[in-house]
Amino acid sequence: QSRAEQSRAEQSRAEQSRAVKVSVIVPVFNGEKYIKNCIEMLLNQGETYYEIVVINDGSTDNTAQIMQAYQSNRKVLYYEQNNKGVSAARNKGIEISNGDWIMFCDVDDEVKTGYITDIFNQIQENPECDMFCYARYSAGIADYEHDEMNVDNADTLKRILNSDCYDYFLRSVWGTVFKKNFLQQKRVFFHEGIPFSEDTLFMLQAASEYKTIKYIHRGYYKYCLRSDGTVCSGGSEKDLSGYRLLKNGLKQLECTYKMLWKAPEIQQMVSDWLIDIGMYAIGRVRRGTIQMPLQKRKQMIKGMCFLIKSNITIEQKLREKRKIYIIEKLPIVYILMGDLKGKLGR
Repeated sequence: QSRAEQSRAEQSRAEQSRAVKVSVIVPVFNGEKYIKNCIEMLLNQGETYYEIVVINDGSTDNTAQIMQAYQSNRKVLYYEQNNKGVSAARNKGIEISNGDWIMFCDVDDEVKTGYITDIFNQIQENPECDMFCYARYSAGIADYEHDEMNVDNADTLKRILNSDCYDYFLRSVWGTVFKKNFLQQKRVFFHEGIPFSEDTLFMLQAASEYKTIKYIHRGYYKYCLRSDGTVCSGGSEKDLSGYRLLKNGLKQLECTYKMLWKAPEIQQMVSDWLIDIGMYAIGRVRRGTIQMPLQKRKQMIKGMCFLIKSNITIEQKLREKRKIYIIEKLPIVYILMGDLKGKLGR
């Protein structure tokens, strides 16, 4: 390219970045099976005021080669980094994005055509909002439908933490649109090094800070749980440190937002949620360490059980007897079950 051509290209990109209102951040690690469909799906939204920010988190497959086809597309902003995890990828996406509003999309999920336009219309009609939450859908029908409403911080925290609540989209960032200025001013970020529930921790911090939130009762997002995708992965020794980091992150939030988080109901819900996540983590460790020697697997699962038990209160022992019994008495059963299934070829 000549200097004049380079100058025109840079000017065009600068004009495009000024026009961007919404940035859709897509973290990807080894997503060659899904990345093309994801990009084409997001490009098919019709409007010109959004961008797609793809963060390649050290993929070792053909993701980078596939993304070369979009180098000249002004709607696609592509960035490569060494493998640091999904939290680091999302943080980088927020940092380099040009939009006033931030959305997230996982590479192996699906969205409805026109959803960015619908959400942007809501943004324009409700400039006072810091966040907008929308529903996910299955077979084109919203799983959870709610009236549009504004709620206070404590109520939103309870909705996120309540395991019996149907507002599942509140626990995941892909169901929410955030004002970028709000995230930056309040220093809301993803805690790195946490291999699971990192987006729920992010949502809890955002829920503790926002002034106004609005729920959009339409289903725009389809969450796809795939055994070979970036969403579903086996556990490892990192899960032990990850669960510890998760607990520390919650403790930081509790210290920062004392007036909000000191309510007994919220404290109880935080503790109960940690038990549920710990149970999930034990399952990840069991599945992900199937090839390890039995003694090492036993030590890892016992270590996870110890971390979970350190948070359990006497009240919880009475209320959650079954879960506590499993955590305290049966870690070896998880190991033996995994070994038996492996030998039977299941």
